[in-house]
Amino acid sequence: MGFALLFGSFRRDFERRPTCPKVGIFPERTSYERHDSMYPVNRGYLEAETRMNNLIQGGHHAEALLASVFAFEKTVRRTLRFCALNRGLTSKQCDKLFKNSGLEAMKEVWPIFEKQNRALPDFIGQKIWQPVPEAVKMRNKMVHGVRVFSLNDCKEKAELVITALETLRNRSISELSCDPWSRLPGKKASCLPWLNLSNRSSSGGNRMKNDK
Repeated sequence: MGFALLFGSFRRDFERRPTCPKVGIFPERTSYERHDSMYPVNRGYLEAETRMNNLIQGGHHAEALLASVFAFEKTVRRTLRFCALNRGLTSKQCDKLFKNSGLEAMKEVWPIFEKQNRALPDFIGQKIWQPVPEAVKMRNKMVHGVRVFSLNDCKEKAELVITALETLRNRSISELSCDPWSRLPGKKASCLPWLNLSNRSSSGGNRMKNDK
């Protein structure tokens, strides 16, 4: 009976708490479409930014951290997808490469596809990038129930991630001619050439023999 009374009191207190905007904090990572379910691209970047800032202003700092990290990862994924398409990959190949990739995995392959082969921290700016990995670790620990963080820490990191997100988007627009929060082009045919390196190696060996 005591437990029932305690649970009932907790439930009433919880229901009286101010509600948080429904943002789908824990999206499933099983398809490309579900990656976009929290802040759909067709709603625009400004609306996504407004919703994240509203979470902060409403005192929902933990939710703001989760949402900002999600939006940042999504922006990295879409920008990387655009770069890979321009390198000659097809849309399906991009899905297989990046659909379920976390931030660290995308950071590792970013220089392969980026227009000038720059690392992701260099593209964004080292100072702006610096707090992002720690924010991602905080998000992961919160989601998996490993640790809770103070609201002030969550607020600080959320604001820094939003700054990194805005910088990434602006530089993608100015330097890559890509707005990752707009509809990306699709491509069905691969443009990757086959270099036939085995024949080159064989012909090189024959030349060496002839020189002897």
